[in-house]
Amino acid sequence: METSGAFRTGLTQDHRVSDIVRDVMSPCPRTLAPEATLIDAALVMRREDIGDVRVCEEGDRLVGIVTDRDIVVRALAEGRDPAGTRVADAAAGISSPSSRGTAWAARCASCGRRPSGVSR
Repeated sequence: METSGAFRTGLTQDHRVSDIVRDVMSPCPRTLAPEATLIDAALVMRREDIGDVRVCEEGDRLVGIVTDRDIVVRALAEGRDPAGTRVADAAAGISSPSSRGTAWAARCASCGRRPSGVSR
C-alpha cells in the first residue's frame, strides 16, 4: 500500500488547492490596530489558539501581519519590551496595496470585526 503523496494525505485528484486552503484557514481572521502592543497580540493568539494576527489601519486596510515568531525574533530576542512595543514595529509589512489586502479587509468586514487596540 502506498503511503506517500496525495494518497497518504487522503486527497484525490478531485481536490483543488482552494478546497484545501479553505479547510485550514480561519473563516474570520483576527485583527489589531497598528498601535496595539505585542502583549495585546500575544493575548489574542493565546485566546484564539492562532499563530498570527493581521494589522489593519482604520477602514480595514491591511498593513501587515504579526506572528508568534515575530514576537520572539523581532522583539524579545532584541531586548524589546513587549508591553511597550507596537505590533506595527514588529509586523511583517505589506509593501503595496494588493488584492490580498483587499480580500482580507473584506473578510474582516464580513465578520463584523474592526481593528481595535485589543480584540476582547
